[in-house]
Amino acid sequence: RPTRLFDGVLQIETLAGEGVRYEQRAPGSDEPPAFPADIRLPLAIELDGLSIRDIALVTAPGAEPLTVDALELAGTYHESQLELARLLLRRTDLELEGTASLDTRDDYPLTGRLQWQAQLPDQAPLRAESRLSGSLRELHIEQSVNAPYALLASVQVHEPLTALRLDARIELQDSHLSAIDANWPDMRLAGSLAASGATDALQLDGAVGLRDAADAVLQLAFTGLLQPEVLHLDTQRLSS
Repeated sequence: RPTRLFDGVLQIETLAGEGVRYEQRAPGSDEPPAFPADIRLPLAIELDGLSIRDIALVTAPGAEPLTVDALELAGTYHESQLELARLLLRRTDLELEGTASLDTRDDYPLTGRLQWQAQLPDQAPLRAESRLSGSLRELHIEQSVNAPYALLASVQVHEPLTALRLDARIELQDSHLSAIDANWPDMRLAGSLAASGATDALQLDGAVGLRDAADAVLQLAFTGLLQPEVLHLDTQRLSS
């Protein structure tokens, strides 16, 4: 609606595309991204509907393309406030839908609520909800995953763009192993796990119980360190 430009508003009713390709040909920088202290547009943007089909992204030289079947957006950007009233992403192994808001100034405060489903190879689909709050400096994530995985997680993400560190607590609420994967034993898993530190050296502290079909229970308590491709268990205690 061009006439709304006189009111300082750029309104886009429909924007569509198909067959979008992006390839980054130069190696990416190891430097963390730097954002301006304040981003404000000279006019407001109202996007009623963006729809893109068949997207392929190559984010590093020689990397396999990341494909997206469909992306849909609707939202507004007024001054420094970005509001996404609709976010939909769909690919063969993932479907995500939700809303989000971001204030593009200071620490970039944000909120979001996402419902998503992921299909893992040979395993039950993951159906989950994520709630985000905080900022790009300190981000809090509340995560719930439906049965048969049946878990809750609370994650505090410190400095996600510069020196990523996590403080997380995961509650397993009677996860049914054979319902997740038919090749796994008919047992149920319940307990808690705490993880903290940098992502390449997470300190672990957990206590879980395994219950079989006859209600026999095996308890395991442990502490340890999780590094890339290596799990060190320092303390282990078994009881039944």
